[in-house]
Amino acid sequence: MREAWHRGRPRYAVWVLRVDDAAVLDRRASMADLLAPHGALPFTDPHITLFVIGFPTPAPLLDDDVADALLDAQVAALVAADLRAPRLLVGGLNAFLSCPILEVRDPDGALAAIRAPLGAEDLRFAPYVPHLTVGTFGDTRATGPVAAAIAPLRALPPLPLRPSAVELVTFDAAAPGPLHTRARVALRA
Repeated sequence: MREAWHRGRPRYAVWVLRVDDAAVLDRRASMADLLAPHGALPFTDPHITLFVIGFPTPAPLLDDDVADALLDAQVAALVAADLRAPRLLVGGLNAFLSCPILEVRDPDGALAAIRAPLGAEDLRFAPYVPHLTVGTFGDTRATGPVAAAIAPLRALPPLPLRPSAVELVTFDAAAPGPLHTRARVALRA
């Protein structure tokens, strides 16, 4: 399945907010431990995805390729925008079919302001939902037991999070692995 997606292209790029807050990371780790018996596999490099961009290349050929020049233009647009660090709230546990997440709320709408300079080429197939991935589901087990495990943890008290930079990262398209920073744009405090 991954081979059909990457079609031999080596790296995939996304814009993210890295998460390094100790309280948030502790919550994420405890949720991952709780869901391990339900098939959740660990997920490295904690981050909030902002914008899905595609496979970087000097000359795009496929519909999910992105020109290196466009990535450079996005970096320049973010620098020129001189944006403030968002005041986010990391809440309780929830899940998509593919992964458990911690919900992220953006009470000031700052994420929309950060996403705006990146343009309209987000390759997302559904509306943007900010979240912090806790793990990935490694199989196709029944969702009922997972939903039951998550239910009492959905209303955890919110933890404040204030990321200090936006990063353009890439990862190995053939196999899950660490995120590599291609560009980093600081956000004002």
